Amino acid sequence: MCRFRRQVQVLEATIEGGVSCSYARQQLSALRGAVNGMIAEVLESHLRETLAQPMQHDDVTQSTESSINDTVTLIRTYLK
Repeated sequence: MCRFRRQVQVLEATIEGGVSCSYARQQLSALRGAVNGMIAEVLESHLRETLAQPMQHDDVTQSTESSINDTVTLIRTYLK
C-alpha cells in the first residue's frame, strides 16, 4: 500500500506542478501497473485458498496445481 500511496503522491505533485503531460502519463502508467500487480496477487491468493486449501495438502493433485498456475499466468498476462 505504501507503494501506491507514494505513486499517487508523485502523480499529484506532477499534475499540480505543471510538469509535462508525457511525464504525467508515465506516472499514471506506473500506478496502473502497480494496481494491476496487486489485483493479480489478490486473485492468485484467492484461487489458491479457494481451490487448494480445503483439500489436504497431500490431496492437491498435480493437475489441480497446474490448473491454478495456468489460471494465475493468464490473469497476470491479461493485467499487464
